[in-house]
Amino acid sequence: MPKEPTKPAKKRTSSGPPAFQVRFANITAEEAAQGLKKTSERQNITIPPRSLASDIQLKELWLTPEQRSAIDALNVSNAGLDAKFYVNGDQEQQSQYEAAALMASHGLDLDSREDNGNRWSVKWSTSKDGGRTKRVLLQCDCGYDHRQAGSRKRRTAVDFTGCLAHAEITFIIETQKILRVRGFLEHNAACKSALMQRIPALPLHPSVYQAALVQLANGVSLTDIQQRNREWVASGGEGLIPKHGKDWKYRWLLQRYDTRSLYRQYSRLHGVKLSEKPHINLDEWLNPNSPQYNSTLASAIFHYSKRAAKDE
Repeated sequence: MPKEPTKPAKKRTSSGPPAFQVRFANITAEEAAQGLKKTSERQNITIPPRSLASDIQLKELWLTPEQRSAIDALNVSNAGLDAKFYVNGDQEQQSQYEAAALMASHGLDLDSREDNGNRWSVKWSTSKDGGRTKRVLLQCDCGYDHRQAGSRKRRTAVDFTGCLAHAEITFIIETQKILRVRGFLEHNAACKSALMQRIPALPLHPSVYQAALVQLANGVSLTDIQQRNREWVASGGEGLIPKHGKDWKYRWLLQRYDTRSLYRQYSRLHGVKLSEKPHINLDEWLNPNSPQYNSTLASAIFHYSKRAAKDE
């Protein structure tokens, strides 16, 4: 008798969870050190393992000891926001809708933060994954204690209420797509009812900084730079300054407290990293193997030797 034809095996259909889900994975020290990216067939940019395993940089927030203790207690009890992940792939569009809704509802989106009445301020940021992803840590202005920052005068628009709200956002720089939001987004009662007590500080317009930097490079004194700035503003600022003050989103007058930022930018443009120790800057200029090597400066130095190591 002829054999019955063999029936093709049925393909197993998956009834499990969708292709993308949040799960915990053990990451070796070697993987974390190399910054390997967790990828899938449809997902090519995500949070690097080192960032994935890291804690929120709470040390970058300006908090009182009481606030730090309260936040530590929240973390122990898991009362904060569970890390919300927004993935690429099949669920990308829906997940980004959810991310946009969360950000907008808490005033964390960029448009809301550009509003003068917004209470979120960036306290720390870092770029990872070869400059493709960025982490930004924000703190509620009502939770910012200016005394902890070493300032005698409070310039923040609202008073200090001890608010614990803070948020860390991880996103893709090129597309602005959100990868993760975490933190504690609940404001205390005093913060919710707080009214604006001071006019919020407006940022200085970039054109004012640019003009001041050019003058500094040409050897113009700070006093003369401020005088020229006042004359420029009085003449209408070449049409750049809005006629009505209510339309101002920037300041146009160069104030005394702007000089610190001005000199920092000027130093950065000339290769001076003020966040680094002086001897590190010096070595970067005079070390032929350094990307910041300055041949002109090196030729003017009779002899240079880097700082000796401990075992030398």
